[in-house]
Amino acid sequence: MSLFDNISRNAGDDAFYSEESFEFLNRSSWKAAGEARRVLDQWFLRVPKEHRNDIRGRFQDDDREHSGALLELLTHEVLLRTCDDVEFSPQIGTLQPDFSVRTQSVHSIVECTVTQESSSQYSKNRMRRQVLDALDSLEIGPLKVFVSGIRIGTNLPPLEPMKEAVLREIEGRTSASSRHQFSKSAVPERTIHWHWKDWRVSLRVIRLDRERGGGAIGIWNQGMRHGTGTRLIARALERKTRKYKSIGLPHVVVVAQREGIANDLEVLSSLYGSGHWQVDYDSGAIQRESKPDGLFGTHRRPRKRSLSAVLFKRRLSSVWNVSNQFSNNSGDSKSTDWALFHNPFADFKFPQRVFPFAAEYVWEPDINRRAPVVTLNEFLGLPDEWPGEEH
Repeated sequence: MSLFDNISRNAGDDAFYSEESFEFLNRSSWKAAGEARRVLDQWFLRVPKEHRNDIRGRFQDDDREHSGALLELLTHEVLLRTCDDVEFSPQIGTLQPDFSVRTQSVHSIVECTVTQESSSQYSKNRMRRQVLDALDSLEIGPLKVFVSGIRIGTNLPPLEPMKEAVLREIEGRTSASSRHQFSKSAVPERTIHWHWKDWRVSLRVIRLDRERGGGAIGIWNQGMRHGTGTRLIARALERKTRKYKSIGLPHVVVVAQREGIANDLEVLSSLYGSGHWQVDYDSGAIQRESKPDGLFGTHRRPRKRSLSAVLFKRRLSSVWNVSNQFSNNSGDSKSTDWALFHNPFADFKFPQRVFPFAAEYVWEPDINRRAPVVTLNEFLGLPDEWPGEEH
């Protein structure tokens, strides 16, 4: 059994905005896509047979389910390399966590979760991606569309009339006598605004230095905002701790961001208390001026004592960001893409130094940070740039 369909692949084009991650990975003939399929199938074959249909079904679903299945595959592979007695989806009393493991003679459970937007926001994002694809398909020669802002409306606008309206606006602002005569010198300087009912789109047309096919190959300014990530992470952790508060074992939650943005210092504030945190990346010492409002609580008022630790993955929306993505402020080559936060007030402690690819935050007697020993790619035996360049 494979995660992917047994088909011939000759599609060397880019992914569409509205295309689900699995759809593109399954059809693409890119060399990098083939390498990703090869490694993911290796991981998949190490999943017990009785659980493969479930993983495969979710992996082939929309991006919300796909990213969750991908995180479970990745976590299972990591646990097989770091822990003993790894059990997939065990039955423990009336509960069935994702994994049961034993490490350093300590029996623990591990749960995976991915931050998600609401169903209504997911629907809005899907409409936005369809609009971006429509704009991306404009035939404007060596130019491309840069979308600087979108206000998403209630219903999907008529896409062909939208394209015609935008194209007429572009033609009116260039010296092109027809839509087939655009040149790099004929670029409108001002922003173009298109609106329909409660939709608003702002865009510019810029020069395309490297032609790739006949479409616009557009760019979208996503306008990502920090702060949304920590709220989504806190919400995901609340759900998991509520479900497993009486498990009676060390409980680790692996949380990855599909939606929202947060770095490890923002997660640090969310767990240990908001305020000002300053990390010395060379010594690992942390200075803090924080409020007692973190998810873990304080010595006097501990919270979430059933939650032993949080293993945080900064970004996991698809296979393209499984690899380490970010470096810390000191310029150290070891990434802070992964971070393990221990709960100092937990009823059951999870052992330290289990995940060598993660920065580790421990309270002894105050919070300190241990740098990662290896990158995730080194740990998994993958090349630095896995799965590789586009083609």
